Amino acid sequence: MVVALGACGGSAADAPTTASTGPSTTVATTTTLPPTTTTSVPPTTTTLPPAGPARYRLVVTNTWSEATHPGAVPANAHFSFLAGATHQAATSLWAIGEPATPGVTEMAETGQTDILVNEIDALEGVGTPLDWPWWFCAETTQSSKCGDLTVEFDVDPDCPYLTLAAMIGPSPDWFVGVDSLLLQEDGQWRRIIEWALFPHDAGTRTSNRFALFGPQNDPPDPITQITADSEQIIGPQLIGTYRLELIDDE
Repeated sequence: MVVALGACGGSAADAPTTASTGPSTTVATTTTLPPTTTTSVPPTTTTLPPAGPARYRLVVTNTWSEATHPGAVPANAHFSFLAGATHQAATSLWAIGEPATPGVTEMAETGQTDILVNEIDALEGVGTPLDWPWWFCAETTQSSKCGDLTVEFDVDPDCPYLTLAAMIGPSPDWFVGVDSLLLQEDGQWRRIIEWALFPHDAGTRTSNRFALFGPQNDPPDPITQITADSEQIIGPQLIGTYRLELIDDE
């Protein structure tokens, strides 16, 4: 908290007064204020201890529906298996403008995460590998493959970044996720984080329909966020959210 000390404004000096004792005698009276004194107050600071290990709850909301995507909702609309990791700043699983790794390609094209999980295990600077092998479904999707929309994970202060990805299914190579989200602020764990999910294109297929695979891009294009100009039928609209809630910190 910053405390601002404003200088106290004293009253203006009294105006000169005139007292008349006769036709030719004038006495001028003035009042002199004492000099202004400034008192310096040292700032008050509070130092919090460094953050220790913590645990987060992740709530996935899939909003894909006729209300948000009129005429663009296939049967069994879902987000496929969700994988990722907590990690250090220099570690990257995927990024806009970069080509998809084989693991990200498999995730975006098929919904499977086996290769991506193996890539994560081989990376330096990874804290907690994450893998939830079930669908995260919209309300209108009824399938035995749909699982819990709420999961939990542990995070260490040495690896405070979070990356996640899941296929938009069915699709040729579209996915949602978050890349290198910092879970701390000023060295402390953030208590509530909400992340908007927009469709991304892995750049590996040219098909534009709600079905797997299609013609391959050779060479693959870099990962992009889908926009109105790209004209994919999924569209650029918001398709869901991640809500992160700190539930335990030491």
